[in-house]
Amino acid sequence: MDKRILKTKKNLKQTLLKMMDEKPFEKIGVTELCNRAETSRITFYTYYGDKYELLQELYQDMQAEMEERFNELQKGNNPGDDALRSYHNLVQAVIEKYDKHMDFFKHMKPIESQELWSTYYNFALKHLEEFKDTYNDRIAMRYPSKQICVSLLLGFWGFLMTGYSEGADPRQLERDAMHLIDDMIESGVYFEKTKK
Repeated sequence: MDKRILKTKKNLKQTLLKMMDEKPFEKIGVTELCNRAETSRITFYTYYGDKYELLQELYQDMQAEMEERFNELQKGNNPGDDALRSYHNLVQAVIEKYDKHMDFFKHMKPIESQELWSTYYNFALKHLEEFKDTYNDRIAMRYPSKQICVSLLLGFWGFLMTGYSEGADPRQLERDAMHLIDDMIESGVYFEKTKK
């Protein structure tokens, strides 16, 4: 992609994040966004159909980063492709991206921004479903995917956001979150090993 296009898109995304510090996503208009980003509406609509497509691209950017980190973790500590270790690596990649993109995720409050939450939920559910499809011969989910997804999202969101709001050290918070997920994996609360 042309460097000018990448620069324009990056500017729009950064401007959107700054504006979300001032008001909910739902109340941000394209005209206002373009004015703040010093970008024409024509340029905006050249790349995006609406602000929701811009939001989707933000998620896609994070997804690409997360998948790259997941693959690094798999290569580094899971050469045998153990299913539960893979899940651990997936969650670790998500937590690391959560920390890196706190400027975005701090707005992820189901009551305050249903649009952001809904988009994030669908993003996470897609990954959980892909994980289930990949490892369905080695582990079984104890509960329906949607219920597990909501439990994980609300639980981790609350765990991380509370830690951040109380000034916890981000590295320690990340370690604590991974201990929590390890405890849940080992307890079998979400998954159980199948015949393999």
